[in-house]
Amino acid sequence: MATQNLDSDFPTELMDDYWVYASVIKVKRHPQKYKHTKSGKWLVFSNVSDHDNIWQKIKRATQDGILGVSAKAATSKPSPNAPSADEKVICVYTYNWLDVDDVYRVERSLRKIGIGQTLYYKTDDDTISGQYKVNGAKNISKYVSKATKSYKKFDLASLHGISWGKIQILRQIGIENFDDLIAFDTSKKMSGVGITQERINRLKLSALSQIENKIYRLTPIEFPEGEIMHFDIETDLSSSFADKKIWSIAIYHNKKIKHFYAETWKQEKKILKDFLAYIKRVNSPHLFSYSGVGFDTKILSAALKRHDLDFEYFLSCNHFDLCTLIRQNYILPIGAYGLKPVGRYFGYKFKHDHLNGLYVAFQYLRCQRTGKKLPKNIYAYIEDDVKSMDYIFNKLKTRTDIKHII
Repeated sequence: MATQNLDSDFPTELMDDYWVYASVIKVKRHPQKYKHTKSGKWLVFSNVSDHDNIWQKIKRATQDGILGVSAKAATSKPSPNAPSADEKVICVYTYNWLDVDDVYRVERSLRKIGIGQTLYYKTDDDTISGQYKVNGAKNISKYVSKATKSYKKFDLASLHGISWGKIQILRQIGIENFDDLIAFDTSKKMSGVGITQERINRLKLSALSQIENKIYRLTPIEFPEGEIMHFDIETDLSSSFADKKIWSIAIYHNKKIKHFYAETWKQEKKILKDFLAYIKRVNSPHLFSYSGVGFDTKILSAALKRHDLDFEYFLSCNHFDLCTLIRQNYILPIGAYGLKPVGRYFGYKFKHDHLNGLYVAFQYLRCQRTGKKLPKNIYAYIEDDVKSMDYIFNKLKTRTDIKHII
C-alpha cells in the first residue's frame, strides 16, 4: 500500500486498507505518555456521501491538537465489523477513558468544529475483545453525547414534494423551519387551512429523515424475483406521447448493457422490433423504468402500436416504475427523487453528472441535421441511467439500516 494513502483527505476513494489516519502535529492537550490499555475513542458515524467532508474537519482539528491523541477514518474497503456498507465511522481517540474531563473536552471540541450527530464512546479494550454491534454486543458505549444540533436553518423547501404554496400555508400556521415542523401538534383538529394532518406528518418524517440522514420504509415491500430488466429510452422533443419518436432503448440485464440505437429515424421500427425480440427471450421479465409517471412505458407502448408491432405483449409484462415505488414506500433524506439525486445518495458515481435528457435529445437532433456522429459521452450517459437503476434497486433490497416506520 502507498504510504501517502494513510493520511488521505478522501477515504471513500481508497480500497487498499481499512483506515486512513491523522495524528497531532501542533499543540498536545493530553499527557505525552499514556497507556494504550486505557485509551478509547469517540465514534462519529456518517453516510458515505458526507464521510470525506467530516473526515477533513476531524483530520485538521486532530493535527492542530484541538481533539485527542489521534484519529482514523474508514475507507471504502468492505469491513466485516461495519454495520452497513453505506455508513462509515471515524474514530477520535483520547488517551484515557477514565479521564472524564478530557473525554468531554474532546466531545466539546468536536461540536465546535461542526460535528452535530450523536456520538458514542468505546474503549479500546472492548474493541480488542471483539465487542461489535454486528456481533450482537449491546450497551458497550461508555459515554454517549446526544446530537444537540438546531435545525432552524433547515429550509422547508428542502423537503421532498413540497410546493411553494404549501410552504406559505405552513408559515401561516406557525411552521417556519424543521424545528417548528417537528414540534407541531397534529393531534389538534385542523380544517380549512389547506393542508391535512396526514400531510404534515409525512413532512415530519421527511424532516426527520434528513436530520438523521436515514432512510424510512413506510410499508413492507416484496421485491420481484426472477429476470429483472432495467430499461430507459431517449426520444425526440415532440410534446405528444403518441407522436414521440424513439432513437435509443437501453437495457441492463444480467449485469450487461444491451443498447438499441437508431442512427436515423428510419431505423426506429428496427430498434423497436429488436427490443421486443430481446425481452421475448425471457420468460415473464420484470421491466423497471424510472420516471414517476410511467413515461418510458407509455411512450414505448405508443411507438410499438404506431409501427403495428406487438405492443400488447409489451404491456402484458410485469412493469414497475422504480421512482414511483420509492415515493410510495420510502422516505429518503434528500429533497428530490429524480434518478440522479437518488443515485448519488446511494453512492452511484455518474460519469457525466451534468448531462440531462433534454441536452441529450438536442445533441441527437443536431447530429441528424449535420450528419455527425453522436458524442461518446452521450452513450456513457445512456448506460449510466440503466446501471444506476440497477444499483439503486439492489441498495434498497440489501441495506440493513433502513428504518421501518408503521
